[in-house]
Amino acid sequence: MTEIPPPPPPVPTPPPAFGAPVPSGGKGLAITSLITGIAAIALCCYWFIAIPAGVAAVITGILAMQRGQSKGMAIAGLITGGLGVLLGLVLAILTFTGGLDDYCSSNAGNVYCENV
Repeated sequence: MTEIPPPPPPVPTPPPAFGAPVPSGGKGLAITSLITGIAAIALCCYWFIAIPAGVAAVITGILAMQRGQSKGMAIAGLITGGLGVLLGLVLAILTFTGGLDDYCSSNAGNVYCENV
């Protein structure tokens, strides 16, 4: 009867060279960017929440792309964060310049115009 020899021991991988990038393997920043970008769009009527959330989405999206994390989610976070900031800025400008006054005066029964 023939015996099967045991497999050779695994060869340890050497540590990375000094200054070499270490792969992170995680997707945390990309997911954070996507979630805060979606929240910025969803909460664009609350511009004081949408603008900081959109800025956070853009920053974390850029960091995720630099660290080589999930590129698709990072780009989606950048896009949704930018749209959230843009929509929040438009609504803030309309609010402060009185651009919504004409709409609310012609739609007096609208629930959204009660506080304007």
